[in-house]
Amino acid sequence: MKKMIVTISLIALLFLIFFGYKVYIGNTAAELFEAGYEKLENKDYTGAIEEFNRSLDLAKQGSWMFADEKVKKGLAVNYGQRGWCYMQLGQYEKALEDYNKAEELGQNNAGLYSSRGWTKNHLEQYEDAMIDFNKAIDMESFDGIYETYNGLGNSYRMLEENEEAIKYYDKAIKLNSTYSLAYMGRGFSNNSLENYKEAIKDFTKAIDLELPYSFAYYGRGIAYKNLNEAEKAKADFEKAVGFDTANSDELIAFKGLSLHELGKYEEAIADFNKAYKLKGHSWLLKCLGDSYKELEQNDKAAEYYKKYLDLAGNKYHDEDEVKDSLKEMGY
Repeated sequence: MKKMIVTISLIALLFLIFFGYKVYIGNTAAELFEAGYEKLENKDYTGAIEEFNRSLDLAKQGSWMFADEKVKKGLAVNYGQRGWCYMQLGQYEKALEDYNKAEELGQNNAGLYSSRGWTKNHLEQYEDAMIDFNKAIDMESFDGIYETYNGLGNSYRMLEENEEAIKYYDKAIKLNSTYSLAYMGRGFSNNSLENYKEAIKDFTKAIDLELPYSFAYYGRGIAYKNLNEAEKAKADFEKAVGFDTANSDELIAFKGLSLHELGKYEEAIADFNKAYKLKGHSWLLKCLGDSYKELEQNDKAAEYYKKYLDLAGNKYHDEDEVKDSLKEMGY
């Protein structure tokens, strides 16, 4: 009888130890996640990632103690929030990995699909991005849906389907008439469709809404150039060049495009190279080819045009144009 009591007492003690450790693991993982989320809200994305890493590691160690669905839900939220942080830091491959993991673990809300769509746009995976944006739109009405429409518009624009892109920019603007990025995107689509007067209106609206970045002035400068308003075009290109690019690959690239339009090809090449090293967007290779061509450095121009064709093919519907440039130079 005494042995039985000792055995029962030992089992009870082990149960209490197990339960206590389970509570500790669960509570600590939750506390680390909350600490990460607080840093995320304060835009300390690197610090947030560190907390999410610790939370994930602890949750994985103790996963055998918990019900599968509870563990999956907690891990999914962690991966989703860490993915957001990676996206804000421009680490898009890591962001995509985390969003995929969150989906595998059961997270399937509109916010996840919209964020993953933006990530895929940055990675030039435009058709896949469209699938995610449409999933988000179909699921529910949510506060940021106008941003999702804008992201979908960007996907279509980058694939040169500009009439379709404008439909989604219009939807974004209808939902939020002060959303400057949608006006800017629509401006670029209008430029591509040779609707230059409409493009000028869009870029001017974007600038008036406190989006005075290099790409807005560059876009408006292109519209003025095509309307043969050379002085206005030059003024906008010079404004675009004057902005602090702050190590943003997009701002650096559009500064380079503006320098190219001003005939400052060597400076443009420096910016295109800098932007390419930051994110490796294939379209920058064509930009490098164009500037080297203007400098009559045909070997260099051909080198970059060929690299561009190898990487992008006809993704941007300009393969024939690039091949014509190569033939013109004798390649």
